[in-house]
Amino acid sequence: MGKHPDCAAPGHRTPVDAKLTSRRSAFPGEAGEDFVLAVAFEAVRRGALEVLPKPEAPEGWKELAQRLPELVRTAAGLPAHRPVLKSPRRLPRIAPRVVEWILLGASTGGPGALRAFLAALPPAVQVPILVVQHIAPGFEEGLAHWLARETGRDVRVAESREQLKPGAVRLAPANAHLRLAADGTLEVDTETPPRQGHRPSVDVLFESTLALRPAHVVAVLFSGMGSDGASGLLQLKRAGAVTAVQDEASSAVFGMPKQALELGATEVALPPEELAHFVAVTCGEEG
Repeated sequence: MGKHPDCAAPGHRTPVDAKLTSRRSAFPGEAGEDFVLAVAFEAVRRGALEVLPKPEAPEGWKELAQRLPELVRTAAGLPAHRPVLKSPRRLPRIAPRVVEWILLGASTGGPGALRAFLAALPPAVQVPILVVQHIAPGFEEGLAHWLARETGRDVRVAESREQLKPGAVRLAPANAHLRLAADGTLEVDTETPPRQGHRPSVDVLFESTLALRPAHVVAVLFSGMGSDGASGLLQLKRAGAVTAVQDEASSAVFGMPKQALELGATEVALPPEELAHFVAVTCGEEG
């Protein structure tokens, strides 16, 4: 990275807007502007590590000052071009089952992984998909539009009391927990405090299905810092769900998947495209 990170703002043409030269970059920008969203997710498509909003208050600048060095250190440790491993893999033998919900959790490096997973998931897999992606407020709508455009799927930000349709992909709003209610509708919760600093929390989403039919759940944990989702994934596995994580070679940050593996929450670790095949086979669709 150079001395000045790529920064998007209305009326300002950025290096990303013209041609991205950095494969991994922290990317501050101003939320809520179509221009910024377009540039931000073009950066993600080309390999940006994370999208961050430009703070509007002094407290926001303090939070950014704490967050940015960690991202820069992470980005500095990544190769410009991550190798694609071609070694043969043997998928675990899991008999196809009735799958009612696919749950996905991600943080740093997640948008690109989600794009790859959803794009590779066969259209025949018509199971509702719920996603918790740690993302700054103001960018979730842009992420939903971008994923919809890139994958051809019905991707939107979740709304409370929404009835899930087959194949629909719903993202947790920024700064709100997402749960699956007992009647199968969605619950968006802005009142419950963050879990381990995260709202939305992957653990909250995963745990919400434990009282329903966890044996009909497939849950996947993608790239991200920290441990959010690892405990919930373990609980789902113990309750009979099919669980998996993104592998280290394809993860921008192997924190969350690594924690899940160390807890014994899964034995399946694959790149996003192969995770899509694994999920499709579990759903009875070979892809």
